[in-house]
Amino acid sequence: MSERFTFRREQRLAGRGAFRRVMDARARAEVGPLSVHSAVGETLQTRIGISIGRRCGNAVKRNRIKRMIREAYRLSQHDFAAKWSVETHQPLPTSSGATDSASGSAHHGTTYDIVVIVRPHEVLALDAYRAHLSHALATLHAVWTKRAQRKRADQATNAAVAADVVGNVRPTNTASGQTTEKVARPSEDQSQPPDPPRDS
Repeated sequence: MSERFTFRREQRLAGRGAFRRVMDARARAEVGPLSVHSAVGETLQTRIGISIGRRCGNAVKRNRIKRMIREAYRLSQHDFAAKWSVETHQPLPTSSGATDSASGSAHHGTTYDIVVIVRPHEVLALDAYRAHLSHALATLHAVWTKRAQRKRADQATNAAVAADVVGNVRPTNTASGQTTEKVARPSEDQSQPPDPPRDS
């Protein structure tokens, strides 16, 4: 089977801590019966987790919905990656948690950790789940792109302010501990003040 259509175990987001990190990122898109949350990924590939409660039906129905959502993602993951390959928001971390700038520069896409929360509904067709996921993930990618642009703009502004402050700092005489500053002298071509009038 082509790797394009595989869904490996490491692509599953698991663990309460991982789910909480995604929820705390506060990036959400509501589409149909799905509430899709995302955070910038911690690995070199996008991971997806599904949360579905008992209100959605019995175990057979819940498992069927989960399989359908995973299948919808599996069939569309390559298209998602192509749309997300515009830029990388940050250097991608390695599996040990350390930032690997080399991997980040070589990997020209953006990865996400995704949590899909399912609300009660009747089971949809596979194409409907694919459409819902596609719309939600496109919306979330736009959110993260705007956040990254705003962050870079803030960093550029802070750098400009810092450079301006450094340029205006008066040098210190390290020998005496006193601060020296230049005193502006009038240029030679400046006009001198007129002489006071003499009494006749």
